[in-house]
Amino acid sequence: MNRTPVADILTGLLPEVKSCSAGGEQYDPSNCLAVYYRHDDNGHSLQLPAVMAGEAAATRGGQGCTLIEGIPQKPPTGCIIVGLWDDLQAVAPHLLEGLSKPENEQGYIARLDRYALIVGNTRNGVVFGAQTFIQLIAASPKRRVEAMTISDAPECERRSVVFDARGVSIHTENLMQIAGLLSSFKGNRLHLLLGIETVTSGGKGLTASDAEQLHEVCLEYGVTLTPWLDLAGAIVDGKILPNGAADAVFAFSDVFDSNSIGVAPFAIPHMNELGLDGIRAFLKDIVINKGTELDLYMHSELVNSVFPEQAKNKYSGIVSCVTQGPNAYNSIKATNEKGFRTAVFAKSLSNGFIPPLSENLFRDFDMGISLAKAESAIEFGYWADNLRRGHIWENDLPAAVTCMSLGWGGPMSAAATNRRLTQLAYSESAPAVTAARESIIATFPEPLRAEEGKGLVNLAFGFEGDIKDWRAIRKVDWSSVEQSLYETDQLIRNCRNQIQRNAETLDHIDLAPSTLKFLMNMVNCLSHAREHYAAARHGRAGSLTFARASIEQPAATIPIFIAKIKSINDLNGTCQDELNQIRNFSQKISAMLETISMLDSSESLPTAEKLGFPPL
Repeated sequence: MNRTPVADILTGLLPEVKSCSAGGEQYDPSNCLAVYYRHDDNGHSLQLPAVMAGEAAATRGGQGCTLIEGIPQKPPTGCIIVGLWDDLQAVAPHLLEGLSKPENEQGYIARLDRYALIVGNTRNGVVFGAQTFIQLIAASPKRRVEAMTISDAPECERRSVVFDARGVSIHTENLMQIAGLLSSFKGNRLHLLLGIETVTSGGKGLTASDAEQLHEVCLEYGVTLTPWLDLAGAIVDGKILPNGAADAVFAFSDVFDSNSIGVAPFAIPHMNELGLDGIRAFLKDIVINKGTELDLYMHSELVNSVFPEQAKNKYSGIVSCVTQGPNAYNSIKATNEKGFRTAVFAKSLSNGFIPPLSENLFRDFDMGISLAKAESAIEFGYWADNLRRGHIWENDLPAAVTCMSLGWGGPMSAAATNRRLTQLAYSESAPAVTAARESIIATFPEPLRAEEGKGLVNLAFGFEGDIKDWRAIRKVDWSSVEQSLYETDQLIRNCRNQIQRNAETLDHIDLAPSTLKFLMNMVNCLSHAREHYAAARHGRAGSLTFARASIEQPAATIPIFIAKIKSINDLNGTCQDELNQIRNFSQKISAMLETISMLDSSESLPTAEKLGFPPL
């Protein structure tokens, strides 16, 4: 019987596991009739990881299993045992024979043999072990999974996502889903960035009850919910408002039952507005009230400007925040030299309207995060602007998971991350999705694939950009794009025929070529319109009519493009800015049509720029 090498199965896991040894009987989930777990003496419940593992086995094995509280001395074939190391050592030490205790608090062991064993030092370790078990079941090409013993633990203490919710409505259901997604890839911190108005006035859609519920869900997933508070709205005339902004910070952390909190200003202008003395006074109040029990996240520039070197003994709870960029290494080094801990947050380089940028998407990650790794940062996180309205775009996932992988075990290439994510999400249909993505990237003309191509794509949403952007987009060779777009449409249709789930992701895939079609049509039509208008100004008969007809074409396609964007499932406002830009663009086109309709070729025609044409 042909057997799948263990190494081939491991290539489907995210993040990569630290060590794995093969050997033993194949694990058959169809024999799983029971999942055993128990509450330990400290009251830690392992029911959630037990349910997660049992559901994965039932899905692959084709039959349900029963949750049983207790640890069997003679495990039945196919069962799953979920437990804490010290607890199992006390009640069933023979189950741990031949195994070594996991390395650290988040470490775990997952052994698949005649039965499955998932054991961790802490509850969070068990949760991460269950996530690996789920991925192993999904990554195995056959029902039976090759026997193996995985010993795994993170290198970095914290792996996180920053959710920027300043000034927008907060949907706790989305946050709960993000917490589950984080846990799936062994992330363990969700930072919720709110404005001061959210704390002092009840906020937009976030109540104390919501916060408590979200906190409980995060705990179940092994994720620490860390509230961040932007104090920019509390600064008037260089002073923090006297209505208890510091008190609000303490109440804020109490609502979330958190010993970690982020305090902005995160930006240099806000720092200058408040003044260093004011910041020092405010932070002194925080440290005096909470002391070393509180992890205080702040921008590294703030840490390095406000705190003297000797402050490391007094302010031992400080964690600095750094984003990648040319000055990242110096900022990290300066923070560490003062004795403060460093957390690094990478930002997205892409959005939902352009295709995944392959290795280019991760270019700046290497510049900032890998340097931070060398400088022993305690946290790697992902800060995506696209999360602002509560929605994760497809292009954000590889970047966010890359941060999780960096923090857990080390860097992984963008190609490997994309491949593993696709395999986990689509299983047997992964090749069709991969083919569609690759076709989309190949269809985009070369200038639009580069990072600076984002500015060119923005031209699709109006005459945004400068003269060089417009000249660059006009130089694109569109002759081969139309056929490529036709072939890409066929591949996307093939995806839709194969896949019944994850329709929203397919909508996002479809959006990139739709944007390209709109951009190509808009550039060609407006270029032709301008040429005809120039001819009309030189007296050529009929040219003004042709110019008007050329402008009417993009005017007709705008409603179609708007309908496509609005059709994406559960956008939750993610595309609202782009929709507003397109509507503004539509108004410009309508104004041009109205003006040009009133012109006569015998008149002295105004310049193309005055009429509203983009520059040559």
